[in-house]
Amino acid sequence: MIWFQPESPRWLVQQGRIDEARRSLNLFRKQGHDVEGELQQIILSAELERKSLEKAGYRQCFRGFSRRRTLIVLGSNFFLQATGQAFVSLYGPIIVGQIGGIEVFNYTLISASVGFVGYLFVLALNDKLGRRAIMIGGSAVQAISMFLVAGLGQVSSQSKEVTSRHCC
Repeated sequence: MIWFQPESPRWLVQQGRIDEARRSLNLFRKQGHDVEGELQQIILSAELERKSLEKAGYRQCFRGFSRRRTLIVLGSNFFLQATGQAFVSLYGPIIVGQIGGIEVFNYTLISASVGFVGYLFVLALNDKLGRRAIMIGGSAVQAISMFLVAGLGQVSSQSKEVTSRHCC
């Protein structure tokens, strides 16, 4: 879906494409919003950022207040990978196939549909809820999903014995 997503007004300003940034802001904001005022703020911010990077370069990311922001981003990305989400995404169908109860193809369709709906949700509510709330909510949903996969995928030898004794 990335091909259908409009460019960020901030990125467009950084590329010198001011008119396209204005159109993009009009697309993102409700009618009656001060698009010109926001565009001027983005232009000013981009200019200040450009001047700041000319002076300090990327070393500035690890100094002062920026160090905290950099560590938050690095920590978030580390924990996104450390949760095992990529493992569950790749091997989820295999795990579901071993558990039984739902066909692997149906699981794949459900998983893709949930991902698509989640993407639309984030796209629609990003400006209203903010990134932090969406990240915390997404992390909670992800944790619950992984606990469910772990709980449903756990089959002990005792449960197999009990099932086989009472089966026939």
